[in-house]
Amino acid sequence: LESHMQLIKQSQRTREDVIRESRTMLHHAFDQLEANEEAIGNDIRDRTAEEMNLGKCPVCGGTLAIKHLRGNTQFIGCSRYPDCTFNIGLPMAQWGFAVRTDEKCEKHQLNFVRLVRKGARPWDIGCPLCHQINSNRESLEEIPSADKELVDRIQASHIYTVAELTHGTPEVLAKKLGISADRAATLIRDAGLVLEKLRRRSECRKFMRDRIIPRRGRSSAKILTALKEAGISELSVLAKADSATLKKAGVSDAEAEQLLADAKMAYHSRLLKEIGIPGVSLKKYIAAGIVEPETFCSSPPAALSEKTGMSLSTVQRHVGLVCTYLKRPVPKKFTKLQIERGKKELLAIAGLGATAVEKMFRAGIIDAGLLLSADPGRLAAETGIAEQKIRDYQKVIKRKKDTAIIQL
Repeated sequence: LESHMQLIKQSQRTREDVIRESRTMLHHAFDQLEANEEAIGNDIRDRTAEEMNLGKCPVCGGTLAIKHLRGNTQFIGCSRYPDCTFNIGLPMAQWGFAVRTDEKCEKHQLNFVRLVRKGARPWDIGCPLCHQINSNRESLEEIPSADKELVDRIQASHIYTVAELTHGTPEVLAKKLGISADRAATLIRDAGLVLEKLRRRSECRKFMRDRIIPRRGRSSAKILTALKEAGISELSVLAKADSATLKKAGVSDAEAEQLLADAKMAYHSRLLKEIGIPGVSLKKYIAAGIVEPETFCSSPPAALSEKTGMSLSTVQRHVGLVCTYLKRPVPKKFTKLQIERGKKELLAIAGLGATAVEKMFRAGIIDAGLLLSADPGRLAAETGIAEQKIRDYQKVIKRKKDTAIIQL
């Protein structure tokens, strides 16, 4: 084309002539592409697939290859699936698209893997199998029934993660590791407990990453490492932490307060769901400022019912679930009719107005009999009503009882 352009400049060829010849050449090329479309497509797909191959599967000898799925999921799987289920997890594609590099691992003869993302420095994972072994070794060593020698045997049997142990059966695992079926069953049970602990840690890391804004010289990874050294790696522990610990880890004052509030909300909400509080009811409790499970046992069901707008029977059922879970005494149940009658009894006492009765209800005093038997000092502290006034109310009730004006 360049030579033709020179000929046009030298007036040896015309512009129209060159364009006509170029069109003829392009039509000929497209005709060849269309005639061999299937073969060319297969060749491109084969070359693309080949570029994802990393080497032999350590379990069955098949081919390990990088797999990209919808939803940013990517992993390394065996070509002999489903007969061979060996796989290696990779970070989500949002952290970088996994590609093969030319460098190979001398130990496992697998190509290295790199995560590439536009506008960011590549993340070199290196040998995926070495990475799998090293990153999961610490987790395997957390299993109480697995000593160092057993962990070595587990990894030599191509079991690299705690999750893989939980999916096994005692018989198969015992044969693989050369241990008794009873010990294998214990190993699987302990692995399940460690897996749950790892899940909680992962939940805490995600919680922190979603809320900590990266700044110059500070990252969520550094803060998470500092918190882990301080013994905070789960949401339940974070919810009970103090702001000073968070500040020491690199969190600002404002962030620390908000982080603790969010952690308490998230942890307590999850716990109440696990206890059995339905999601619709939980939203009503949260809207009423009732989040901590202990509140269900320390506040009278009647007061919780009034705050949330839910029926007394529903609240009493929820209170029973929470108190049983916390191994606390379940409050005595009252019917709606009993509460209405009790309120009338209290309002009939001279000097006891509607505001004071509401305070009494929040303290669990729903009728004159309970008011009479209450400790004046303790009730005064809970309601904010003067102790002497409470004693006066009790005198009125006792006098009415003695003179049989009202039957208790």
